Amino acid sequence: MREGLIQFLDRLQANGYKATEKRSVILQHLIDHKEKHLSADDLYKLVGNDEKDVGLATIYRSLDVFEKAGIIQHILFDGDCKRYHLTNYPERQKHYHLVCEVCGRIMDVHQDVIEVLKEDIYLEKKFIITDQKVQIYGVCELCEAARQNEINDAREKNDKNK
Repeated sequence: MREGLIQFLDRLQANGYKATEKRSVILQHLIDHKEKHLSADDLYKLVGNDEKDVGLATIYRSLDVFEKAGIIQHILFDGDCKRYHLTNYPERQKHYHLVCEVCGRIMDVHQDVIEVLKEDIYLEKKFIITDQKVQIYGVCELCEAARQNEINDAREKNDKNK
């Protein structure tokens, strides 16, 4: 079995779930794409390339089981479907999301800027924050570069027409 799969299958069984072949295939795809935030449809397309008999309903049921077992976590982005990522990798701990409003790309940020805010909120409001989900929206480097190229092209065209 490949990297990390045994660990996740053990966690499934420790939580009272069966480690089936189909769940193993789905988990392996989550591991192979751990840097991404995959939707059920994304997984269905990936798994379908290897296993033709894994249906979308199986993907959804498996994702539900994985989440209950603490293997994955879902994230909801504005107007988007649930996206999932593994919870067990160090690079997934305490991170926030940058979402490009142009292309929809999702990037992780690992800077812990929220800790200071949590302390300030506790001091001011005596409110203990137990969890948070932070999504910061803007324009990614690639989309901004494309926008700048369009602006430059328009300027050049305008200068030629003068």
